Amino acid sequence: MNPATMAKPSQVRITKNAQRPRIASLLRTSALLSVALLLCGAPQAVLANKKPSTFPAAVFAARTIYIDNRTNDAVLQNDATLGLAKWGHFQVVDRIEKADAILRLTGTSYAQSVPSDTPPDMSPKSANTRGNTAASGASLLPSGDEAAPDGFTRLTLLDAKSGAAWWSDLSKTNRPEAAAHIVDSFRETFEQALKARGK
Repeated sequence: MNPATMAKPSQVRITKNAQRPRIASLLRTSALLSVALLLCGAPQAVLANKKPSTFPAAVFAARTIYIDNRTNDAVLQNDATLGLAKWGHFQVVDRIEKADAILRLTGTSYAQSVPSDTPPDMSPKSANTRGNTAASGASLLPSGDEAAPDGFTRLTLLDAKSGAAWWSDLSKTNRPEAAAHIVDSFRETFEQALKARGK
């Protein structure tokens, strides 16, 4: 055996063994950097997902709420009533005159109940309804409310006295399981705003 060839395998082992601590150190350093970047970026991601509260003080004083269902789905009104009752912050009332606030449900189409002694509006309407859009670019319903995209319901919280909009958001209602949580975004936003006020 040639002594030169015998030295090579042991030298290779020494070289590999010498590189292992260096590789392990690089792996540890990259893992620590990854964790540090994740931790530094997480607060911004959490804050980006939080919706800023735009509730005026009158919302927090409201205790009664009327559900104005302008969708063509009575189940949504029932789900909203059950969700508000389960939450317990507002008392749901049966007449708008008793309410401090109104929760309007608006879908992709428009439905409004009228007393039976009210004659229908038979006046001619403009054939061009495509130009009927809100400032945000969303289409408007004949009531003037902003239409919700398919599979969603728009929830709008209104002042019962002035009719001023306090808050609006979309709730996914394309499946019965999702519709059962129709007021969750309202409750979560309200509770975040209440927490931000320090109460």
